[in-house]
Amino acid sequence: MKLYQGDEPLNLENQIAKLSSALQAIQTLGEIHALIVDYTYEEIEQVFEQLAPEQQAQIKAICDRDTQKQLAIEQVRSNHFSGYFQGATSAP
Repeated sequence: MKLYQGDEPLNLENQIAKLSSALQAIQTLGEIHALIVDYTYEEIEQVFEQLAPEQQAQIKAICDRDTQKQLAIEQVRSNHFSGYFQGATSAP
């Protein structure tokens, strides 16, 4: 891992603790995506694998919940705009 705070590299123990705390505090899928700004996918995956199974399950549940919400929103948008464009093309 190559985590930094400012310009100073953090020691490995602090890196893992900081990312672990961030993962455990997550409440939305957007917060998970925001971690990618500060950490690589590999770093997040390594720390995620070190979390207790209950914590992993909680994060997966958040991802599933928010993904389902996003899919539902996209479906509504798709249906709305699909009907709009069908009506616009069927007019004389």
